[in-house]
Amino acid sequence: MSDALKYVDKRGDYWGYLPEQVVDLKNFFEILTSLYGLPEISEELVIFFKENIGDVRLRLTNDSLKLIRKHKPHEFQEINFDNDEYSASISLRDAENFIRILDKLNFSKGLFSIGQKLTFSDKTSIFRIRLNSEFGDFFQIKSLIDDQPHLDALIYVLEKLNIIPWTNEEYNEYINKTWKNKEKESLINENGSLNSKIKNLLIKYEYSSSSSKFLFEESIQGLVRIKSNDYSDLERIFKKITNEELVSEQPINYSNAFTISASIIIPLYKNIPLIVQCLNSICRQDLTPKQFKAIEVIIVDDGSPSLDNEFVLQESKKRLEDKGVDVLFLRHSKNKGRSFARNVGAKAARNQVLIFIDSDICLDINFIKETLVRHQFIENIALVSFKENINLFDLSSAVGKPDFKKDFRYSIFPKRDWVGLYPVMEQNEVRCLEATDNFKSFGFGKILGPYDLPCMVVTHNLSINKSHFIKIGGFEEQFGVKWGYEDTLFGACLIAIGIYIVPLLSTGVFHMETESERINEVRERKISELHETVNIYNKIIHQKGYLYAFEKLRQK
Repeated sequence: MSDALKYVDKRGDYWGYLPEQVVDLKNFFEILTSLYGLPEISEELVIFFKENIGDVRLRLTNDSLKLIRKHKPHEFQEINFDNDEYSASISLRDAENFIRILDKLNFSKGLFSIGQKLTFSDKTSIFRIRLNSEFGDFFQIKSLIDDQPHLDALIYVLEKLNIIPWTNEEYNEYINKTWKNKEKESLINENGSLNSKIKNLLIKYEYSSSSSKFLFEESIQGLVRIKSNDYSDLERIFKKITNEELVSEQPINYSNAFTISASIIIPLYKNIPLIVQCLNSICRQDLTPKQFKAIEVIIVDDGSPSLDNEFVLQESKKRLEDKGVDVLFLRHSKNKGRSFARNVGAKAARNQVLIFIDSDICLDINFIKETLVRHQFIENIALVSFKENINLFDLSSAVGKPDFKKDFRYSIFPKRDWVGLYPVMEQNEVRCLEATDNFKSFGFGKILGPYDLPCMVVTHNLSINKSHFIKIGGFEEQFGVKWGYEDTLFGACLIAIGIYIVPLLSTGVFHMETESERINEVRERKISELHETVNIYNKIIHQKGYLYAFEKLRQK
C-alpha cells in the first residue's frame, strides 16, 4: 500500500475507484462507520470543464456553489482563494448569476454528473464517497492535519478498507478518457434559461433568483405536475450502504441501526384513554437505551375543555421519561385544529426528524427503528406508513405488524358519492401502491381513481426532515378545526420542493376506533366538513406564489 501512496500528493489527499470486486458495500460501510461514525449524505452536481489553464470544475451542493481549478499537472488539492486563488465558494443566492457569468466567459459546456456524496469525518480526516456518478463509484480520503502521524493514519484506513488510490498518471488518464467519451451539456439553454439539472437542484437546495421567480409565478399544483417521484436512485444507494431494501415488507436487519434523533409530535383533544395507549406503544419500541434518549415526545393539547383522568397521562409520561425519553406537554386555551397543534409542536421540536402521529394511533414495535434507519441515510424523503383499524376496546388484536393491505392506499372501492379532489367515474377497485410501483410512477400529477400523489400523505403517521417542514412553512392553518385535506396540502408542498413520497411497508400503525367514530352522525359531520376543506385545498393549491411567500418570510 505505501508503494502506491508514494506516487500521489504528499498533502494527504487521495482519490480512487471503489473496489470492483465488492458486489454490495455493507461490510465496507460498516468498517467506515466503526472508524468514523455514520456519514452525512447529500446530492451533488459536479460540472467538469477542460481549459488550457487546467481542469476547472463547478460543484453544486446543498450549501454552496464551489469553483475549483486544478492546475497542471493534476495535484490532489483544493487551494484556498487566500493562497493562489484556485478555488472559491459562492452562496446559493448568487449561484445563478455566477453561472451566467461563467457562460459568458466561454465556460458554456461541460460534463454533468449528479450523484450521492457520503461524507465520513472526524477531527483529523475526511473520507468521501461518490456513488452513482457519471464516472462510477469512487472515493476521496483527505487529512485535515498536515503531519506524518496523520498521514500514517490515512494509510491505516486505506489498508483496512483494502483500497488503493490512483497515482497521478492514473488520475490524468481517467480524466482524459472521461472527457473524450462523455457528452457535454450547456449551462444555459438556447432560450436563455438555466440548464434544468442546475435549476432543479437550486430549487431543492435554496431558491436562486430565477427559481424564486419560478416559485412566485407557479402554483403548488403546477410544481407537483413537473415533479417525478421515481426514487430508484435512493433505493440503490440505501441498498449499497445497508444491504437492505428501502421499500420492503421485511423488517430491516442493519446492525448499526441509527444515531439520528427524532421528535414525535402528537396533537391531543379531550381523549385521554387513546393517547395513553399511544404513549405506551412508544414505550414498547424495540430500541436500545441510547436510542430512546435520542427521542422526544411533544404532546400539544389543542384547547381541550377538560382533561379527565389526566393523572393516567402523567403515569404514561413518567414511564417514557424512565426510558430516557424527553416528554414535553404544551397546552393552549382555544381549539384551533390539528394544523395549528402540529405547527406548535414542530416549532418546539429540537431534533432533526419530525414524526407526526395522531393520539388514536398505536405504533408497531419496530416503527421508530424502521423509520429512522431510512432517514439516517436518505435526506429528501417523506415516509408514509400504513394503518390497520382496530377497536379501542379490543386492543388484544394489536399484536404483531399491522396489515398494510387494510389501508386505503393499498386497496379501496370508492363510491360514487365520494367527496374528494377528483370524481369517481367508475366504481372499480383502486390499488394505488401496486399500480404505481410503490408510488415511483405516481409523479407528474398523475391521477389514479379519485387520488393523486399528495393524497398518499396522511398525518396519522408521517416522518420528514425538520428542514423541509421549515422550507414549506408547516401546515396550513386555514383549515381550522375542520376535518380533512390539511395533510394532503402538506404533502403537495413537500412534493413541490422535490421531496419523494416513499411508502414504509416494513412497519405500520394500528388506528384505535371508538364507538363514536362508528356513529352515522359523526360520519355525516365529517362528510359535510370535507366539502369545505376540499374547497380550501383547491383554492390554495392553485394560488400563485404560495411557497414563495414562505421563502420570503424565511429570509427575514
